[in-house]
Amino acid sequence: MKRRIWVGGILACCMLGIMFMVFWKSENKAEELTPSTAVAATMEPLDVKTVAENTPQTQQEPQKQTQLTVPLQDKTNTAEFDYNQIPADKGVMVRLDSDPLLRGSFVSTLIAKRDETITFFFKEPMDRASVEKALLKPAEKESGYFTPRLEMKWVSDHELQVKAKVSEAKTQLRQTFRLSTLDAQTQHGVKLSSGLFLGTIWETSQIWQVSDDGSTKKQLTSFKVPYTIKSLDQTGTNYLLNRMMGYCECDRESFDYTRVYNAVTKKETAYPAEMRVEQSYRGSGSFIADRRGFFYALDSKIATEFPKADTAVVIKLPEFVHGATFSKDGRSVIAITGKQNQETDYTLRIIPLDQKGKDIVLSSQIKGKLPRHEGGGYLMPIEFIDDGKQAYFILRDENGSELRYAYDWSRRTVGAWKAPIDPNFWAGFKASSDGRFRYYANGGLYDGEKQLSKSSPDYEGIWAPNTHEFVFNNLSKLNAETMKVTSNNKVKLPSDTGLLTISNDAKWYFLSTPGQIK
Repeated sequence: MKRRIWVGGILACCMLGIMFMVFWKSENKAEELTPSTAVAATMEPLDVKTVAENTPQTQQEPQKQTQLTVPLQDKTNTAEFDYNQIPADKGVMVRLDSDPLLRGSFVSTLIAKRDETITFFFKEPMDRASVEKALLKPAEKESGYFTPRLEMKWVSDHELQVKAKVSEAKTQLRQTFRLSTLDAQTQHGVKLSSGLFLGTIWETSQIWQVSDDGSTKKQLTSFKVPYTIKSLDQTGTNYLLNRMMGYCECDRESFDYTRVYNAVTKKETAYPAEMRVEQSYRGSGSFIADRRGFFYALDSKIATEFPKADTAVVIKLPEFVHGATFSKDGRSVIAITGKQNQETDYTLRIIPLDQKGKDIVLSSQIKGKLPRHEGGGYLMPIEFIDDGKQAYFILRDENGSELRYAYDWSRRTVGAWKAPIDPNFWAGFKASSDGRFRYYANGGLYDGEKQLSKSSPDYEGIWAPNTHEFVFNNLSKLNAETMKVTSNNKVKLPSDTGLLTISNDAKWYFLSTPGQIK
């Protein structure tokens, strides 16, 4: 069983994929930093803390760091639209008014079954009749599309608000409506070649807290729109809420924007889509590591849009980052760096976040090809699996087989990792808190070097902290010591329920589900 990749229906994939290629051009290219652009940085108790590194020295030689502060500002939303945002070659920008961060010449996203207002901003004054004709064009005849009733309101010749009466439509989940200004004309007779909104009806999941004995069940959120939810900690406090801007049921690289949600304060903090907030980072050597468990690129063009956070640490490296992850204890960032187009001989870096330790640089230790998405073919971040003793990561040889490495925390060295998995299959695993047991995606359960089971029927579960119990999405438990599975008979879970995290004392489960937990 290779690493699983979700692939949707072929028809929907092709149609949305073609639309994406026509209407969407990513401008999110990371720039390679030369040593001269690496800025020394500081850590002061302001809005953002900073850590930096000098040009790499000899193998395993620790480096000291100097300091500098980079204040961040809140993004101020203004009612007045800046028409300079509209690319000259597009002529139009589309915005989902209920979530203004969803904007661009092409927007394809998941929506709840409710009325939505989509505003079209035009760089040139428009022939209103031609715009309305384009928008009222019937939906595609192929299955999967529907046509809601539209209410249009012209604010000016440059701005049109379109309310899609989705709540009235006879439609089902996973059906899409389409609004396009393709072939609409300006008042000078110039036809538009862009301006597309696709809204796909989807379930809205909520976060739930459930006790391990099933006696307590509590819904923690009341989200109004569909998010992909990821947990950032084992306290059930912080979550990443991702919303797609270029949704497609295909293997194309997704382009999302992110909110960070605090379940205690009930506050959502929005991050501009250009930041590409991720739990595994790949991009420019200038980036931010937020101690809550995520990264994003430090781009001076959008510096004023950075939300304030005393958990954010600015890192400035002289090279492109091919993969970065937090260590298990959260005190360091593990990174693989090199030139952006480099194909082998990478550098491994251990970057402490508290300024008390010294950076560790192992030069030219890492050979192999960078990981690519098996379906989409695009480059992916190098990911690390840190069990507290070693940090494991994988590259590929010329034939596509895995080259496996491990960084030893005590020895500060990189060596070969001899995983008990065929090199043609992914060697990813999840380890119990003490590292004794490992559950391999393609090799079953191991106790040290001893294989306890050969299959991995459900790899999507989580090890309960400080125990030897693996908890599956349906909340059944596998005791690794006895190999007994305890079924969940006390909690009725809806389909599509996912286990997000488990509290440190293993007494609380945090889940995402589109339905009610009973």
